[in-house]
Amino acid sequence: MEFLKTNGQKKGDQVLLPYRKLMNQNSAVFSEELFEAIFKRDIYELPFEQHTLIAVQKWAEFAEMALQDDKIYLFECCFIQNPLTIGMIK
Repeated sequence: MEFLKTNGQKKGDQVLLPYRKLMNQNSAVFSEELFEAIFKRDIYELPFEQHTLIAVQKWAEFAEMALQDDKIYLFECCFIQNPLTIGMIK
């Protein structure tokens, strides 16, 4: 549980964990059992309604931040393609 507190981002009653990023930084932290337990709760594995709610919240947070910045953002296609694909599959 300490791992989640240290590395996760609390959002309401959810904890978002950038586990792929953490694995790339230090794969020794993740046992096979831990990875499998985390992966089962991956955003793409959640029920569609829950997945959509989290995704919309994250985009709203980004929009609020982007309105304050004087920057140009370039997006990799997966930011649009993956959510649409998941929506069609589910």
